[in-house]
Amino acid sequence: MLTYYNEEYFLSMRNRELLNLNRILSKKSYELKRSVRILSNITVNQFHEPLLCAMRLSGIDAKVTFGNYDNIFQDSLTIESGDVVIIFWELCNLIPDFHKRANDLVMTEFDEIIRQAKINLSTTIKNLAKASLIVFNEFNSAVFSTSMPNQENLSRAARLLNEYLFSEVTQVNLIKIDLNSIFNSLSICKCVDLRFYYIGKALYTFEFFKYYCNEILPFINAVAGQTKKVLVLDCDNTIWKGILGEDGFDKIQMSPLTMEGAIYQEIQSIARFLSSKGVIIGLCSKNNLHEVKLVLLNHNAQVLRYDDISVVKCNWQDKSSNIASIASELNIGLDSVVFVDDSSYEIEFVRQNLPMVEVMKVPENLFEFPIMLRRKARWFWH
Repeated sequence: MLTYYNEEYFLSMRNRELLNLNRILSKKSYELKRSVRILSNITVNQFHEPLLCAMRLSGIDAKVTFGNYDNIFQDSLTIESGDVVIIFWELCNLIPDFHKRANDLVMTEFDEIIRQAKINLSTTIKNLAKASLIVFNEFNSAVFSTSMPNQENLSRAARLLNEYLFSEVTQVNLIKIDLNSIFNSLSICKCVDLRFYYIGKALYTFEFFKYYCNEILPFINAVAGQTKKVLVLDCDNTIWKGILGEDGFDKIQMSPLTMEGAIYQEIQSIARFLSSKGVIIGLCSKNNLHEVKLVLLNHNAQVLRYDDISVVKCNWQDKSSNIASIASELNIGLDSVVFVDDSSYEIEFVRQNLPMVEVMKVPENLFEFPIMLRRKARWFWH
């Protein structure tokens, strides 16, 4: 049975498998507990089980409650201090059947709807000042858009409200989610089942809600004190192309003049950016320390430098022991560590011996590596 959050496995679970796992997890005891309120102007009941399961796998027991249908503003007045609030304020139902009516509105009617929506939006977010976290989905017209740029009111409404959301609604406890990242990963066809929308205003599928949980879970974990703190990187074929001990200083690749070199240099740039934001960077590699140090200090294509790295374990011990040693030296829990390696063997070895460590394998399609690491970066949000 899965007992910790594994992104790949969680997203692969079928409906029945997730429900069965959730029943088992519900019998466990948890030190961390969170109250989650879901406010929505559409039907989102399918969100309940995936959210509970994802949070329990992260070590957090959640009390999840739903506000009344299409009652977001009024329900925002009932939020208690410390609550996590998730808001589905869908453009298609901004007013009843807005997606159908938008293009028939005269400009004065349209402008008034947008003006009132801005007032309700701003006031609602202010009402939620005591919440520990507000997760708000940016307004999106993709599902019902006719794909005619600048010629339809639905897309215009999304643009106007998002501009207002970003310029005027700036509370520190507010996280904005771009649903296009999920639509692009999964496809709109798998995210939406319009049969149920027309029957009962249930727009999103069970599959969508799994991906949505994966998108927002790092932020919920962070307010529960469960953020990732350390990024541990292998060296060979992870931050540079080649094997240092075999190819030597001059033959490893991380130069932007080659495709693969450019990708590895980009990985180093992402790691360096994370370091600048307070993420602890570590190296764990089966290499000679003095050879690795020479690269970090002197290689002219090296972006991630020795001063950016807080802890280095370059030796011939197994990587589980080295990662455990890193956590011990930094006085952090293993659940705060993300480990990246190109070897399936090393990834599985760490996963089996240190299940609390989040592992990430360098993808077979190397060009996917920077995107994967950028997405993983949200787990370090605090």
